[in-house]
Amino acid sequence: MTTTLITGADGHVGRALATRLIDGDEGELLLLVRAGDEEEKQRKRDRLGALTGNPNCRILFADLRDPDAFAAVDGADVDTIFHCAARIDFNVDRASAVAVNVEGTARTLDFAARCGRLRRFALVSFI
Repeated sequence: MTTTLITGADGHVGRALATRLIDGDEGELLLLVRAGDEEEKQRKRDRLGALTGNPNCRILFADLRDPDAFAAVDGADVDTIFHCAARIDFNVDRASAVAVNVEGTARTLDFAARCGRLRRFALVSFI
């Protein structure tokens, strides 16, 4: 069985990708989503819609600014990573953009290096 991790899975690109992959029977999807509190978690679940009820999808709440962002993910099972998480709003301050877009990408690459079965890594860049 394949296991695909999508960061930024609640964003436009991440959600579209997850929907397409789940329709193609790609195995298990791990949807990494940032949420600050229970209310925001519920809004994100609602945004993911039908994916939340699919037995092949698992939503993981994590923040790529956190050094332990991937603590809840067993890298031994992950064979594909689609890194879609980014801060792209026009009024984002530089420190926030760097923390997610640069340092978050570095954390994702570090995690990928620890994945024993990784076959594919795709970076979706918005720059």
